Amino acid sequence: MSTSAPSTFSRRRSSIPRPRSRTAIEADGRSLVYATDTEDAFSGQPNPVIPLSADANTLIHDAQYLPGDFKPTWGHSTVDAAVDIAVKARVGRLVLYHHDPTEVTMRSIGSAWQDPR
Repeated sequence: MSTSAPSTFSRRRSSIPRPRSRTAIEADGRSLVYATDTEDAFSGQPNPVIPLSADANTLIHDAQYLPGDFKPTWGHSTVDAAVDIAVKARVGRLVLYHHDPTEVTMRSIGSAWQDPR
């Protein structure tokens, strides 16, 4: 039987546009940060996701919108903001998460992906 190092859980609160928690999990020398439903990058305040994600192996970050589709106060982020946060926090892997199943998002997805046929 193998043993592993203890796990560590960290949380940071955010209030943009309403209170939310961001969670970091560390185990066996690796770390994962889950930061969805976040608009922190647009708050004008220090972004709590950056220090929470510092040097993380993986950051799962809200990326519901392209910059032109962003809706302030809806509680979601953009692809560009997620990439900027990942770079500033020096994360190893960025996983973009969330979608808005509307025509705007479907058009965005369609323009980003080509039909392989």
